[in-house]
Amino acid sequence: MGFYIVQPCKSTAAFEAIPQDPQKLDLSSVESTLTSHGFEVIANAKVLLVVTKNEMEISIYPTGKILIKIDDKSVAEDMVSELESILM
Repeated sequence: MGFYIVQPCKSTAAFEAIPQDPQKLDLSSVESTLTSHGFEVIANAKVLLVVTKNEMEISIYPTGKILIKIDDKSVAEDMVSELESILM
């Protein structure tokens, strides 16, 4: 699928991964899948799924957009690759 990785704000320790082809994800299904892969679910508001792994907070949207709260782009890219291999 592929993602564009961008930093939404220079003062924010986060990166957005925007899918090249928007998806229609069922967040309840995504929640189950990620839980079985070692992610901890913080919240599922049906319009946003928030999980953690390795002390990173990750927000996943039904469109496939991912927000990773971390200040290291290479770590964010690795997490996006991991999520893509699990979910897509």
